[in-house]
Amino acid sequence: DIKYKDLNLDGVINERDQKALGYTGVPEIVYGFGLSVVWKGLDASVFFQGTGNVKISRSSTLTAGFTNTPCLTNVYQDVVGNHWSTENPDTGARYPRLSIGTNTNNSVMSDFWLEDGSYLRLKSAEIGYTFPSKWVKKLYLSNLRIYVSGSNLATLSKFKLWDPDNMTSTANYPLTRVVNFGIDIKF
Repeated sequence: DIKYKDLNLDGVINERDQKALGYTGVPEIVYGFGLSVVWKGLDASVFFQGTGNVKISRSSTLTAGFTNTPCLTNVYQDVVGNHWSTENPDTGARYPRLSIGTNTNNSVMSDFWLEDGSYLRLKSAEIGYTFPSKWVKKLYLSNLRIYVSGSNLATLSKFKLWDPDNMTSTANYPLTRVVNFGIDIKF
């Protein structure tokens, strides 16, 4: 089980031993930036989005082990083999022991559960080619462009359990990665 420090040195470990732990779950920095270039009919654009100075708690019903509620008895794969047990007594275990039922001691918010939630995401990218007008006119068109675009293509983050931007619940669906291929024809 997780052990806590008697921060106020009164000989009792309780809510009076709690203190602020740096950044909150609300990002202090939210940013985005992009770049677009065009060269001889070839065009490309990218947009990045991210956050900084934010903490994520990996404490949830899916990392706490087994509970008395049947619908909440699953655990993340990360918990398997990374929790304390008599077979794995490593003091640096990523999770405390698994238990049947609720273990309120191990679910108290502490720095044990907090991780850096900063991330940088390639939110969108597009590359295309516009055919020269002398070629397009032979097809009786005014413009012809082919392209491939995508959204949510990559996320760089130290936090790996779920989408670091998913601050509301660990049970939400993962972010959808979309790739489109297209032809833009103008007559």
